[in-house]
Amino acid sequence: MAECLALREGTSFALRYGFVISEVESDSKKICSALQSFDPLSKESPILSDIIVNLNLLGNTICNFIPRNRNKVAYILSSYGLHSDSCSVWLAETPTCVSMAVYEDCELQ
Repeated sequence: MAECLALREGTSFALRYGFVISEVESDSKKICSALQSFDPLSKESPILSDIIVNLNLLGNTICNFIPRNRNKVAYILSSYGLHSDSCSVWLAETPTCVSMAVYEDCELQ
């Protein structure tokens, strides 16, 4: 459920700021599968429905599974968020807590 809420918040954030996104990545196979074969009777269906609408508004953005060990930046940011007392948004710079992981991701591509 938490992963669904995070994905809904992330896609809403992207829409609010006018980001162009072709894909989102999640380390939850369950969510990626649920988005591809939507079940309106599942307990997460209201949140999944919001995510599907957001993905369509973003331009038919797709959700791909990525293993946690390949999603290091997201893991670091989520850990940071769990231990933070405030809400933080970075639009023009890379947060210090993930700068090395972002650099490593860029080197791999």
